[in-house]
Order: sequence, then C-alpha cells, then structure tokens
Amino acid sequence: MVRILVVVKDRDTVKRACKHLEANYFDVSYADNAQEALELVASGKADMLLCDADLPDAEILGRNRLGGITFPILFITDESGKALSEVGFRLGTDDLIVNPFTPDELVHRVTADAIRAKFTLPDTLVIGNFTMNLDEHAAYYNGEQMPFSVREFDILYKLLSNPKKTFTRSQLMASFWSSETTTGARTIDVYMAKIREKIANCEEFEIVTMHGLGYKAIVHVLQ
Repeated sequence: MVRILVVVKDRDTVKRACKHLEANYFDVSYADNAQEALELVASGKADMLLCDADLPDAEILGRNRLGGITFPILFITDESGKALSEVGFRLGTDDLIVNPFTPDELVHRVTADAIRAKFTLPDTLVIGNFTMNLDEHAAYYNGEQMPFSVREFDILYKLLSNPKKTFTRSQLMASFWSSETTTGARTIDVYMAKIREKIANCEEFEIVTMHGLGYKAIVHVLQ
C-alpha cells in the first residue's frame, strides 16, 4: 500500500478528499511541517508527499527535489495561469494541483504520480481460489463471478487488503460514505451480513466481528 504523507496548513480542507484516497487503498498520514515530513520520508515512513505550496517551509521540499530526492511530491496551490508555472519553478516540481479540486481529481493525480514512480498499486487480490479485480470491480470464486454490489466489493476489498487489521464501523463509514450522509454506522452491519452470506462457501478467509470495535478479515491460506 502506497503511503501518502499530507502536509497542509488547514487539514480540514483536505480531509474529505483524503478519505477518498483511503477508500482507494492509499495509506494517509499527516505531518505538521515540511521539515517533519522530510524526516518521516527519510526514515522510510512515507512514499509520497501531498504538500501545501504556501507553507512557510515548502521550499525545503523543493530544494530537496532539486538536490536529487526522487520521492513524488504533489503541491497544492491557489495560483493559476502564469503564477502557476512560477510556483512550479520555485518549488522545483511540475506536479501541482490547483485548489479547489474534487476528491476524484486528487485520487487520479496521486494515482498517476504513483504509477510514474513505479509503485505497485493493488489491482488484483488473490487468496487461494478467491480473486478480486479492482479494475473490473469484480470478484471470482473458483472461476465464477460473485454477485457483490459496488459497496460490498469495496468494503470486502478493504478488509482483505489489510488482513488482521480491525476497522471500526465509523472508519468504514468514513471510507465509503460522504460526511453529509444521514446513514448510521450500523448500516455496516447490514452490509457485513450480506457479504458473509455471499462468501459462506469461501474457506480461504472469514470476516470476524470484534465485539465493541468493528470487523477484520482473517485469511486462512497464503495470498
């Protein structure tokens, strides 16, 4: 899983978009400033940076990029037109996203950066005779396609991509429902019941209820 470190002045402005990154199987964390971000990247705790171009120390990242650091950096800026190219020149990058942007736009740009950097993105998950294909948004068992809805697929893919990790109902809701939804967290229980019914014959894994917490996937065969 590609780890994205977010360094922005106002986290609330990008948190909604970052939830979409998490729903697309990126791991998102935050740093308070560019120097802290560099230290985390240097210690191997992040693969990419999403950084506010207006941070007081944003040029630290630009200088490191010009100095040969190759990790992808996507800068967020409010500038446009000629000023946009000036920001890119100042920061030593041609990878900029103009604010405001949509969550889907951010996912597409980050995915493109990851591909250019030759990171391996999860597109096919194979567990014994069970396969989930992210590009097709389809799951197969013993070669037969399984009748998952889009949301059932997304929830199951997230769990199986992180075996043994417990996800709370609130975390799953935040990943796949908008912050404006009036749907309660117990909706997850309904989806889990449907998923369990459909995977009843799958011996390769199971979805376990962690009472008082949420759910996790337990895999019984090597992936």
